[in-house]
Amino acid sequence: MPRYRITNRVIKETQEVEAPYAQVACEKLGWMIGNCYVRCIREGPFSDISQREVIK
Repeated sequence: MPRYRITNRVIKETQEVEAPYAQVACEKLGWMIGNCYVRCIREGPFSDISQREVIK
């Protein structure tokens, strides 16, 4: 599954989320996609999502 780096333009917060689509990644964070900059940072299978970095 792809991993996305999402920056909320309203609250100036950035998170990394693994989801099948950018829309789903934003929904997992409770953010509207229209308020976000989304960048796909990696595609493919990932072994341990609990090891993910949270960027502030």
